[in-house]
Amino acid sequence: MHFGRPDNLYFLLLLVPMAVAFGGFLWWKRRVRERIGHFQLVNEMASAHSPARQVTRAILVMVAFALICLACARPQWGQDDRTIKRFGVDVVFALDLSKSMLAQDIPPSRLNAAKKEISGILKSLQGDRVGLVVFTAVSFAQSPLTADYGAIDFYLDKLTPRQMPMGGTALAPAMLDSIKLLTGKEVHIGPARTRDAAQQVPEADHIKRAKNQVIVLITDGEDHESAPLKAAQVAKQHGIHVVTVGIGSTQGSRIPIFDEHDNLTGYKRDQRGELIQSALDETTLQKVAAETGGTYVHYNGKNSVVNGVTQFINHLEKTELETMLRENYKDRFVLFLAPALLLLLLALLLGERRRGAGQLLARRGCEETDKPASKKSKKTGARQSATLLILLVLLVPSVGLMGCDDTFRNTLGTVDEANELISQNEYAKALEKYQEAETEIPANAELHYNLGIALLGEKKYDEARQAFARALATQDPELRFDSLFNMGLTLARQEQWKEAYDTYKQALQVNLDPAKEVNTERVKQAQHNLEVVFRKLFPPCAELEDDSEANDDPSSAADLDKLEKKERTLCGLNDDWYKLPIIPGSKVSVKATFSQLRDEPDPEHIFLTRPEDLQLSIFDARGEKAVGVDQGSHDDFDPKRTRATREIADLRVTPEMLPGDTDQLLIKLAAGEYREFSYDLEVTAIPPCHALEDDFEPNNDANAAAAIDTGSHDLHLCPGNDDWFRVEMELGDSLFVDLQAGEDVEREKPANLSVRILRADTGEVVATERLEPPFLTAGIQDVAKPGTYLIHIGGQTDDEQGPYRADVYHYAPCVIGNDRFEPNDSAQAAADVDPNAEHLRYLRLCADDRDYFKLPAPEPADADDSDASKTAPAPNPQAPAAPQGGKKEDLISWALTRVGDAPEKPATPGDAPVALALDLLSLSGNQVIAEGITPETPDALGPLSPDAPEIALLPDQIVHYDNAQKEQLLLRAQGPATFYHLRQLNPQNQNQDEQENQDEQQDENEEKNEDQDQNEDSEQDGDNEDESDEEDKDESSDESDKDEESSEDDDSKDSEDKEQDDAAEDSEEEAMTPEERRMDDILRALEESDDNFQMKKALENMPRRHIEKDW
Repeated sequence: MHFGRPDNLYFLLLLVPMAVAFGGFLWWKRRVRERIGHFQLVNEMASAHSPARQVTRAILVMVAFALICLACARPQWGQDDRTIKRFGVDVVFALDLSKSMLAQDIPPSRLNAAKKEISGILKSLQGDRVGLVVFTAVSFAQSPLTADYGAIDFYLDKLTPRQMPMGGTALAPAMLDSIKLLTGKEVHIGPARTRDAAQQVPEADHIKRAKNQVIVLITDGEDHESAPLKAAQVAKQHGIHVVTVGIGSTQGSRIPIFDEHDNLTGYKRDQRGELIQSALDETTLQKVAAETGGTYVHYNGKNSVVNGVTQFINHLEKTELETMLRENYKDRFVLFLAPALLLLLLALLLGERRRGAGQLLARRGCEETDKPASKKSKKTGARQSATLLILLVLLVPSVGLMGCDDTFRNTLGTVDEANELISQNEYAKALEKYQEAETEIPANAELHYNLGIALLGEKKYDEARQAFARALATQDPELRFDSLFNMGLTLARQEQWKEAYDTYKQALQVNLDPAKEVNTERVKQAQHNLEVVFRKLFPPCAELEDDSEANDDPSSAADLDKLEKKERTLCGLNDDWYKLPIIPGSKVSVKATFSQLRDEPDPEHIFLTRPEDLQLSIFDARGEKAVGVDQGSHDDFDPKRTRATREIADLRVTPEMLPGDTDQLLIKLAAGEYREFSYDLEVTAIPPCHALEDDFEPNNDANAAAAIDTGSHDLHLCPGNDDWFRVEMELGDSLFVDLQAGEDVEREKPANLSVRILRADTGEVVATERLEPPFLTAGIQDVAKPGTYLIHIGGQTDDEQGPYRADVYHYAPCVIGNDRFEPNDSAQAAADVDPNAEHLRYLRLCADDRDYFKLPAPEPADADDSDASKTAPAPNPQAPAAPQGGKKEDLISWALTRVGDAPEKPATPGDAPVALALDLLSLSGNQVIAEGITPETPDALGPLSPDAPEIALLPDQIVHYDNAQKEQLLLRAQGPATFYHLRQLNPQNQNQDEQENQDEQQDENEEKNEDQDQNEDSEQDGDNEDESDEEDKDESSDESDKDEESSEDDDSKDSEDKEQDDAAEDSEEEAMTPEERRMDDILRALEESDDNFQMKKALENMPRRHIEKDW
């Protein structure tokens, strides 16, 4: 047995107080008789009354009451078939999945907003059939017409633009596929096309069409590939309405590009490399809707599309879509109700008096009253029968109203109780009542609204928002206003200020009757809430000030601890002042770049109405006199711009700008009233050259020449202020100077230097400059006249200025004056070489001398090449051979160059050679790994060659050496006494770890760039294939091979991700009930079927053309 209303069984508990009350009545009656006394007289007076009948009547009434309670609980057993008819319209959602739908002018994206609106529409539909079509340049049906809204929601969660085989946007194919889904017929634009018999869809095999059918086309309207108006005409011919939904802004937004992990990698660019701005095309969508008798809905906030679409659908006439037989339990309440009525009838007929008692009493009391008494008895019986009939007539419908068949009155009472609980702030109890009523009566806007109020009181904000959204499907403007009002309140309590702001704006757009005073109060409350939300969403500019505040006047100017300030805030009539330390003669440049402080709610907002509303000024130290101003110009002013720049460049600071020996200037930024900006401030302050002079000053002439020691010195040259240095030289000493000019910060270029060496006593020039890039050098070897020598450094012209570095080398005669690496005359005493050093300048070999240097060994070769690389190949002096393994930068390559004239040839063949030699040895010095050769031309060294070195160890002579047990190698220079230079042709990175990180980052950037350009490259390759020659075809095939390799890698990654997802899904499936698991399997099968068949079929019908605008 099953009860339809088991809660009515609680009325059976009333039998207990009824039995107690009847027992108490009998006890009280007995006590009264005892108090009266005269038992014989009382018994004779009550002889007509029967206590047994009284008890029997009570039992019959209580049993009848129990049976009525059971009947009201609706006992059910057995089943029968019940016919149910479903009415509605057919709706197909055509969703744009192009890349432009990822634009973020509607946060988080246009596509995300579209999905939420579709889900909202599905929740408001009742009985309608729904289908789903997705499209880019290709279109296909993702789901057929179905009443299972859960399946549509399942597909929506899975859809991304990455699933589509190509980009672009074509509205016409999407509408044609939607028409085919609604009608079951193949349709085309233009003349009808014949089809094979196998392709024809018999009308009988297609589901019954609804009288009204609707296509909801959701897109940003940028149709690049088709003719949507012609497709709209086809829809009109089939009696189908098209509701177009515009997603996005007419101003446009950039199209983001994401990697496989949904990380932002950049923005979409066209073939010219310019950023693409995707803007909503409302004109096309409005024309399509007007052509088919539909309507255009623009997304302007959450549920805005839900309201517009559902309102249009609700106005359409519903059609009987299908008739179903449903098995229901049979109601058996009559089997309990009929005995209950019979028992009540028996109790009324039974009475409490004995038969004949009335006549006996009449005869004993008064004989003449016998006849009237008989008439009275008959009248009493008639009255009882009439009363019984009336009770039966009233009882039968009352039983139905108590829930046996129609529950409306009972549920209405439940709603009233819930409303009363709401007024008492008993939200939890009211929520239970509303939910109880929701299961018994059809859903309506008023019930959803009341349910939302209860949920809001219980702080269940998400559920409350859904309830208020459902309540918006009403034509009552007051209820619609109240629903929007409370939805805005719900969003505000969730601190979703933007959505709350949009919702209150929608509420104020509802047309209320101004004659009603209550409506005026409603509007005032909504306006107040709108202002509060606006303050939260857009607080006053003063609340957004930066950490430099308060710096509103010269006396409170903020210190410029850094010459660059980022993301500063400037409010109207609230100036920003900064202090800039400076010295006279400095050159100052100040640049401020202004942008919008925040997103503006007003679409008509203008970033800058007048150029003078934005000013940049430089003042003297007192803030009284402006020495530089930039407030823009009307000539190039454009109010449509959203960025502005103010710049004061190359301002030379004079002593007049710094009164009272002050050492600072003031920078002021000002904005017009009611304006607000975010800005970045960049300041460049270049001091005068004399402030940068080195510690050797004054050394402006030969008489003031400063003594200088061997080593490196950082110096500075100013116009008309040459540098003079002196060195004391002994007999046989040698002196060399290397100069390297740095970039001058003011002129942004290095100075053109000159250098010479002179004798101090006679002024004779003993050495002049020569260029050995990147050095300007001069030197003298083995002086014959000791004394003071001068080094004169100046410019090629009198106005040269800038920093430079001077390396001074002063050597005594051999062997006292050897170079800085000595002693390094053996393998055991080899000197360590800095792997970062590219040049080793002015080294020295004395007679019978050898110089040894320790070098880091190259990286070992790959395992496949390690055996072959242990032996160095024979050197080829004519041309560099290709490396046998590893990268070129892993090789050791050094070049040696003699200082001075070439050595003399030996006098006789038996004499010792005078040529220099450069060798690469093992760390022990016992094994020669590679020998230096003399190149015939500088080209033999390749692009890393110095200027005609005399001897070099060529890169192609060096192979990867198996150094598993050896971390260093030796470089040996030997030959006659001379000075020489060593240059590393492949210098080691300054920081290997840092360089590796940079290489990895560069590789990542290259991969991202390749991903961004992948579609464009593939399209260009596709175009070239049709018109290229055989060579181009070979190249494209090579590229395709590479693409296949990358796709295989991607597939392997996807398979790993899929295994992880499958594991997670298995754990979720364990928590499912069998029914949920069965439904999930059905939905997955549908999805796989659509992916494997529908998309492939769409691709087969897709014309072979190049999609230029693939967004």
